[in-house]
Amino acid sequence: MSTVITLDEVKRHLRLELDETDDDETLTLFLETADEYVKGTTGFLFSDPNNIPKRVKTAALMLVEHWDKNRGTQIEGMTTTATLDFSVRQLLGQVLYTYTGV
Repeated sequence: MSTVITLDEVKRHLRLELDETDDDETLTLFLETADEYVKGTTGFLFSDPNNIPKRVKTAALMLVEHWDKNRGTQIEGMTTTATLDFSVRQLLGQVLYTYTGV
């Protein structure tokens, strides 16, 4: 089964060279986790790679970027920060109620 985004799409989104492979394993983990998150949140499998809504791809890319930029817990004084952007939930909420799979 395919994922909603590819490693090449992730690298382009993060402005990395496609032939740079140092972080491929970690980025692949992030994109597979984003794929699970998107599919679990919406309940759709998005099995046709030619019919994946742009909102789904955007949300998945935003998740990967967030996790890439926030590897581990950031500590500011006594407070930890690493929040999921509200817009990801909004994008997926729209897909949940409007996607027909057609």
